[in-house]
Amino acid sequence: SIIYEKDVEGYHYWSPISFKWDSKGFTKGHLLRSDDRRGAGQTINIQTFYPTNIAPEEFVYPDIHAELEGLLSDEWICRDTIYVVSGCWYDDTEVYEAWDASSWGNTTQDSKKCQVPNYQYKVYLRTKSGNTGKPIQECSAGELTAIGFWLPQGPASTSEAPALSTFARSVDEIERLTGGEFEFFPEAPDEVTASCDLADWGL
Repeated sequence: SIIYEKDVEGYHYWSPISFKWDSKGFTKGHLLRSDDRRGAGQTINIQTFYPTNIAPEEFVYPDIHAELEGLLSDEWICRDTIYVVSGCWYDDTEVYEAWDASSWGNTTQDSKKCQVPNYQYKVYLRTKSGNTGKPIQECSAGELTAIGFWLPQGPASTSEAPALSTFARSVDEIERLTGGEFEFFPEAPDEVTASCDLADWGL
C-alpha cells in the first residue's frame, strides 16, 4: 500500500486513511516506534517513517496498544537488550479494506484499495534480571524470559478493554498463529519461547 501523502526532508508523512465504504478511518502506526530510534532528522529516525515500517492500524481495544508501549518505555527497560519483533497478520475472518494514500477521508490520485491487517503481533525477549551483561547466546534458559501478544484490529470497541494478560501468548504460539512462517528468537532455548510467564513481565 502507498501509505504516505508527501515526503519532506526524507520523512514519509502520513495521516489517517479511510475505509473504502465510508468516512471512518484507520490510522497508520509505526511497527518500530520513532521514539525507539531518536534523533530528528537523522537516518536512524527517518527510517522509522519508511512505508515498510508503517501499517494500517485501529485496535479493537486501543488502550491495550498504548499500555504495551508504556511498559516498553518504563517498566521493561533494562541494561541488557530487550528484543522486540512487531508484525501484521491477515486472515479471512473479517476483511477490512481502506483507501491508501488518503488523508482524513479525502482520497488522492494515487489512492487505491488496500487490505487492513486483522491482527498485529508483538514478541519480546529479555533477560530476567535485565543486568547480566551477557548476550542472549551466552544465557541459560533460566536467565531468559519471552512473551508474545496477539492484538485484534477492527473498528475500535467502546467497551472496556480486558486485562493486557488476556492477549498474552507464548512466542511459540504466535509462531503457530502466523502459520509457522517465522521462527522468532532462534538462538533462545526452546523452553523459553514455549513458555509465557506473566509474572516475569509484571502482568
